[in-house]
Amino acid sequence: MARLRSMIFGLPLCIAISSCAGTYGQPKNAPEQAYMSPDIQGLKLEFDIDEQDLRPVPGTNSKVLSGFGYITNNGTVIREVPTILLVMLDKHQKIIFSQDIVSNEKVIAPGETIKVTYLAQGFPTDAETLEFSWKP
Repeated sequence: MARLRSMIFGLPLCIAISSCAGTYGQPKNAPEQAYMSPDIQGLKLEFDIDEQDLRPVPGTNSKVLSGFGYITNNGTVIREVPTILLVMLDKHQKIIFSQDIVSNEKVIAPGETIKVTYLAQGFPTDAETLEFSWKP
């Protein structure tokens, strides 16, 4: 009987808590979700910071980020080229912008290196950190 009573009173409480989290977001002490995927065995992703270019857009208060990087297949089999995730973080290491980067090449052969280019615009100007990874 006590178990039934706790289930009857506990269910509305669980619903209330989950609706609050959905409305107001996760509590500050909740662990953050991983936004970057771990390395993919056999594929190497390289985006040199010197190859990324941030320029102001004339006549506006916005900026454009463009650049390129490389994907190398160090494995022994042909692989599909996964989507890359570009993430910008502010000074508190909070995500303020993200964008998918999709290569024009769909597959990559063993030993092959392909160049991937991108253009990002419409992001907040207070970005301090730029990160590239495989999209989860």
